[in-house]
Amino acid sequence: MSQSNISWVVVGDASGARIFKYDMKNEPWKLVETVAGDGSTKDTGTRDFGTKASEHKGALHAHGERKNDPKETAERRFAHQLSHVLERGLTEKAFGRLVLVAQARLLGELRENLSRGLLDKVVAEVSKDYVHLAPDELRKQLSDVIPSDLTLRA
Repeated sequence: MSQSNISWVVVGDASGARIFKYDMKNEPWKLVETVAGDGSTKDTGTRDFGTKASEHKGALHAHGERKNDPKETAERRFAHQLSHVLERGLTEKAFGRLVLVAQARLLGELRENLSRGLLDKVVAEVSKDYVHLAPDELRKQLSDVIPSDLTLRA
């Protein structure tokens, strides 16, 4: 069963993310899943995916004067983990549209880890740290950027 009228809103930072869903823009959002940045809390089933492409990419970024920063490495791993959760939702047809809300660096890492299919579902990106806001406050803060139409663009 396709859920093309369902939107997922991912609100996160390096410490974790919450994924909400809504059918109509002004209706209350429901929490779909919470993903911990270090994997220490709720196991979302995304931890064992074999060799990670982002690890190889990270090796390329380490050339020259740049040193591996443990914080950046953790953020890359988290973006990879979160992309797997989103990919699972896409495979299960749990949503038709995707809104990403995170600080610029995490947004960039996340974008690099999203498949073409997920990127096609992204209807809005917000470069803000809203991770600690309550769902109702999030809805208010994001009301101007979230598309109001319920149909997907072709």
